Amino acid sequence: MENALNLPEGARIGTVPYLNAWPLVSFIPGEIRSAVPSELALAYEAGALDAALVPIYQLLQQAAPQIAEGICISSQGEVFSVFLAHREPLREIPRVHLDPASRTSNALFRCLCAEFLDWIPEFSTQLPGEGDARILIGDAAIEFRILHAEGWRFLDLGQAWTTYTGLPFVYAAWGLNGKMALQIAKFLRAVKQKGIANLDKLTATYHRPDFAKIYLGGYIRYDLKEAEKQAISLFAELLHKYGLSPVLSRPIFV
Repeated sequence: MENALNLPEGARIGTVPYLNAWPLVSFIPGEIRSAVPSELALAYEAGALDAALVPIYQLLQQAAPQIAEGICISSQGEVFSVFLAHREPLREIPRVHLDPASRTSNALFRCLCAEFLDWIPEFSTQLPGEGDARILIGDAAIEFRILHAEGWRFLDLGQAWTTYTGLPFVYAAWGLNGKMALQIAKFLRAVKQKGIANLDKLTATYHRPDFAKIYLGGYIRYDLKEAEKQAISLFAELLHKYGLSPVLSRPIFV
């Protein structure tokens, strides 16, 4: 086990404002920037952050992104909080409204449709109407799925990916910028260990504590091991194959 390290002086850290990030960020001292995935990715790309819990789609837009070894947000099978909500049978859906906050989930859905489902609906970036099919992610998705268990169908994108590939799916990882990358990565691994060790305390503060314990302790996984690296490589290949990334990304794990 790595020793806890102090965050390098002046290091700028960014994260997403979602429950699934809590174990990875709750024990980072001081202020950290919080933004929806698409906005966080822009700040990371602009060099405004030294480390950011970046959507994997955005990291894979780079030829050789630096990613912190051993840490990610992933699922093996059902993830519960990333899905297509729909009312019609899948192949009768005329249009799917994408989530403007999550490029990763939108890209994952596009890849699933093209590579495995052999089904390409019309994609829309407009706000959905009351009964329109839509991609939802994060805490808003959790609430929607709990409150609309009847009357809607849910294509869980984590489950779909694992069904067709046999692999976990990685939604986000720590992207690193600059000369402090190695030191920051070691610090973030120590933070993760403390977060996992204090999972019960963290989930007790959520407004649905029983669900949070099941979600963070079951649906979500935080280790980045060989299977997760294989999943990242496959997703990178599919992004490039379907024109969703200009490069065939080969991440560097730090």
